[in-house]
Amino acid sequence: MTVTTDLPAPTAPAPSLALKGGGTGAAMMLALMFLYQLFRIGFHIAGTVTEHPGSSAAPDSADRIFGVYVIGGLLSMAPAALAGGVVGAVLGGLLSRRRATKGPVRAWFTGTALSYVVALVVNGSVLVRHRKTPLTYDRWLHLLGYPSVIFVLAFGALGAWLYFVHRQDTRPNIDLQPGNLTRA
Repeated sequence: MTVTTDLPAPTAPAPSLALKGGGTGAAMMLALMFLYQLFRIGFHIAGTVTEHPGSSAAPDSADRIFGVYVIGGLLSMAPAALAGGVVGAVLGGLLSRRRATKGPVRAWFTGTALSYVVALVVNGSVLVRHRKTPLTYDRWLHLLGYPSVIFVLAFGALGAWLYFVHRQDTRPNIDLQPGNLTRA
């Protein structure tokens, strides 16, 4: 005699919000820093190629562009992906708590505030370092300023996205078929 039950098949548990935040944060920062480096190199090449007619400055050689800008840009993407993964995991852990998921604006603010503190610590540690030549404003802006703005805005968006993912994962599934008003 066989007994059949109408129990749903067991499913694998959904990954935690910290895991989703870490993976998405790392991928997001890798993609955004790649785009930033691409634009930065493109603007630098365009700036050196289009000089004023009376300018005596020679454009950068291909070896210098490749060695300094392309390799330097590629080397900067690994720390960006690592920082994105760590901050995304911390943000996911913060948002998995009930009081942090009151709404998308609060989740956006949580992501922005967390990444702002991280960007402030990184900028402060770089600017406080003793250097033989001080870091000029233009150099700081290209090395840390613009990437920090991208970092803060991106993690605000990640916080709002994680809010919606968390809301979707915790919403009960209700089967509304006629005659079957039970939870699925």
